[in-house]
Amino acid sequence: MIMRRRFLILAACPIASLSCANTGKEEGSSSALPVSQEALTGKTWVLKSMVDGGKEIALEKDTKLSISFGKEGEVKGHSGVNSFASGYTLDASSGKLTWTKPFRQTRRAGPPELMKQESTFIKILRQTDRLHQRAQEELLFTSHSSGKSTILTFAPGK
Repeated sequence: MIMRRRFLILAACPIASLSCANTGKEEGSSSALPVSQEALTGKTWVLKSMVDGGKEIALEKDTKLSISFGKEGEVKGHSGVNSFASGYTLDASSGKLTWTKPFRQTRRAGPPELMKQESTFIKILRQTDRLHQRAQEELLFTSHSSGKSTILTFAPGK
């Protein structure tokens, strides 16, 4: 039996405790715990769902948005039409995530709906500043910069 792992990115979530962050779709909830850099690296994580400002956004069919973390503090991925890259540091004990370099993207053009999805994805990703693990297989990227929840749900790619 193949176990599906999920990886969540939460941005702008107004919560006092990470353990209350829940999209209503996950089964079982537990307290958020720090995550090690090793849990992130060596995998490509693929976007499964996106919620921006409390509103679920339907993903365009046949698009693959992904992110991969390197051991040396590099991050790269595919945002639908273009590729992106940045740098990061992670304080595993506190869950503090810092994007250390500006997000760089290739500049290919695509259909308007894909470009809009890509823009939303990168905007949410840039806002994240915390990383915690929940339910042993879920990862939470969070930010407390505004009053509405924004969530990117990822699973390991195949």
